[in-house]
Amino acid sequence: MLMITIFMDDSFLNGLHRTLGRERFAHSCGVATIARDLAPAWGVAHDKAHYAGWLHDYARNLPESELLALAGKFAYPVDLLEQRYPILLHGAVGAFLVQESGLSNDREILTAIRRHVTGECGMTSLDQLIFVADMIEPGRCYEGVDRLRDLAATDPKQALINALQMKIAYLEQSGASVHPRTTAALRDKLLPDSRKVAPSGES
Repeated sequence: MLMITIFMDDSFLNGLHRTLGRERFAHSCGVATIARDLAPAWGVAHDKAHYAGWLHDYARNLPESELLALAGKFAYPVDLLEQRYPILLHGAVGAFLVQESGLSNDREILTAIRRHVTGECGMTSLDQLIFVADMIEPGRCYEGVDRLRDLAATDPKQALINALQMKIAYLEQSGASVHPRTTAALRDKLLPDSRKVAPSGES
C-alpha cells in the first residue's frame, strides 16, 4: 500500500480539509480512526481501512446539481431514487473523483467509498467496516449508537445487520424512501451462508 504511505501526509490532510470543510473533515477523521482501530477484528488491512475512512465523504459537500452533472460525466447510471435525492450519489461520485484526482486507484477503497451511502448486496469486509464506522464515529450521538459500537468491536456481522436495520428504521420514521440497495444488503446478511449462491465460476 505504498500509495497510502505517500498521500497520508500534511499535504494530503490540508487538501482534504479544504475539500471537506471543518465539520466534514472532523467526521472523516473520526471514521478513519474507528475504521483503522477496528480493522483487525473485521479482517481488513488497517492502512486500507484508515485511508478509505478519510476519503469516504470526498464528494459529500457538493451541491446536488453538481452531483448529478458529475454522475453524467462519469456515465454513472443514476436511478430514480438518486434522481429524486441526489445526495445519494455522493459515494459513487466521490469514488470517481478520488480516482480522477490520483488519490487512489485501489479498487477495494473505491468500492468502499461508493457503497458506504446505501450499502449493497455482496459487500466486502472493507465495505462493511466503512459503512458501520460512518455510523459510530465519535461525533455520532443517537439512541443505540453505544450498542452498535460494542457490536462493531466484537461481532462484525451483527454490527452490520444492526446498522442496516437502524438506517432503514430511521429513513422510514423520517418518511424518506429506503434505497433498494439497502434492503438488498440487509437480506444478503440475514441469509444463511449455506444458502448463498456463489458467483459464476466459484464454488
